[in-house]
Amino acid sequence: SGDQTAGKYLFRNASDQKITVSYRTKSPVYYEMSIRVGTFGDEAIASSLSQSIQKYL
Repeated sequence: SGDQTAGKYLFRNASDQKITVSYRTKSPVYYEMSIRVGTFGDEAIASSLSQSIQKYL
Protein backbone atom coordinates (compact mmCIF):
# COMPACT_ATOMS: atom_id res chain seq x y z
CA SER A 1 0.00 0.00 0.00
CA GLY A 2 1.21 3.48 -0.56
CA ASP A 3 0.50 7.06 -1.46
CA GLN A 4 2.52 9.93 -2.88
CA THR A 5 4.75 10.37 0.18
CA ALA A 6 5.47 6.86 1.49
CA GLY A 7 4.55 3.24 1.02
CA LYS A 8 5.48 -0.41 1.19
CA TYR A 9 4.87 -3.16 -1.36
CA LEU A 10 5.26 -6.90 -0.78
CA PHE A 11 5.98 -9.42 -3.55
CA ARG A 12 7.21 -13.00 -3.97
CA ASN A 13 9.69 -14.08 -6.63
CA ALA A 14 9.79 -17.40 -8.53
CA SER A 15 11.79 -18.94 -5.66
CA ASP A 16 9.04 -17.85 -3.22
CA GLN A 17 11.35 -15.35 -1.52
CA LYS A 18 9.58 -12.40 0.06
CA ILE A 19 10.51 -9.05 -1.54
CA THR A 20 9.72 -5.82 0.30
CA VAL A 21 9.98 -2.47 -1.48
CA SER A 22 9.59 0.60 0.74
CA TYR A 23 9.79 4.23 -0.31
CA ARG A 24 9.56 7.65 1.23
CA THR A 25 9.57 11.04 -0.49
CA LYS A 26 12.07 13.41 1.11
CA SER A 27 11.38 16.39 -1.19
CA PRO A 28 9.72 17.02 -4.57
CA VAL A 29 12.86 15.78 -6.36
CA TYR A 30 14.37 13.31 -3.85
CA TYR A 31 13.10 9.97 -2.60
CA GLU A 32 14.47 7.14 -0.48
CA MET A 33 13.85 3.54 -1.53
CA SER A 34 14.65 0.31 0.29
CA ILE A 35 14.48 -3.19 -1.21
CA ARG A 36 14.76 -6.32 0.93
CA VAL A 37 14.88 -9.79 -0.65
CA GLY A 38 14.42 -12.79 1.62
CA THR A 39 15.06 -12.95 5.34
CA PHE A 40 18.74 -12.06 5.23
CA GLY A 41 18.69 -9.97 2.05
CA ASP A 42 20.04 -10.77 -1.40
CA GLU A 43 22.05 -7.74 -2.46
CA ALA A 44 22.42 -8.82 -6.11
CA ILE A 45 18.66 -9.21 -6.65
CA ALA A 46 17.89 -6.03 -4.69
CA SER A 47 20.37 -4.04 -6.79
CA SER A 48 18.93 -5.39 -10.03
CA LEU A 49 15.39 -4.52 -8.94
CA SER A 50 16.48 -1.04 -7.87
CA GLN A 51 18.06 -0.35 -11.26
CA SER A 52 14.93 -1.56 -13.05
CA ILE A 53 12.63 0.60 -10.90
CA GLN A 54 14.79 3.72 -11.32
CA LYS A 55 14.41 3.53 -15.10
CA TYR A 56 10.75 4.46 -14.64
CA LEU A 57 11.17 7.28 -12.13
